[in-house]
Amino acid sequence: MSVQMQRSDSIIPGVIEIGDRVGEGEDWNWDFRGYHFVAKIEVDDDRPDDDFGPGHCFDLKDPDHHVENLAIHDALLAGKWHFYGVVVKAYRCGLELGSNSLWGIEGNFDYEGRNKPVDNTHFNEIMQECAREAAEEAKDKIHELVASLLNVEYMRRGQRDDGRIQQQQRRAKCLESHT
Repeated sequence: MSVQMQRSDSIIPGVIEIGDRVGEGEDWNWDFRGYHFVAKIEVDDDRPDDDFGPGHCFDLKDPDHHVENLAIHDALLAGKWHFYGVVVKAYRCGLELGSNSLWGIEGNFDYEGRNKPVDNTHFNEIMQECAREAAEEAKDKIHELVASLLNVEYMRRGQRDDGRIQQQQRRAKCLESHT
């Protein structure tokens, strides 16, 4: 699915609506600020079994929600809903330069007795956040490559002081010399 940007503050617009179902291998492609993004949804086979244990989301021994939690558990085992992972990769000039993912996301959440439509719209926000992180990684990789070509040291944002510490040290020396 190809996506065109609609808002300047968003890396990816909402592409999944209430009622939409997601599937493994489904992907979205879009371009934003010189990057090409590919987001894929994959089934998370490494789901925690303790989600259905005492004190967790779907406690099967909870007397107040036993019937509902049992229906949720049975629907998961029957493959009606899954835990998924979202993987977003950022490309520039055809090179993969950044990626980010989030796993353990409930998708297609439906079970017997549920009276609401499937709501997978949370995948929009997850794809957007993963795309932001992938773009940051890609930007850092580009800076590292350019620094390598120029034979200079590159420090990632947050590791560098942008000259502020050196400027403060020069001011301190200047003040000392004038007193």
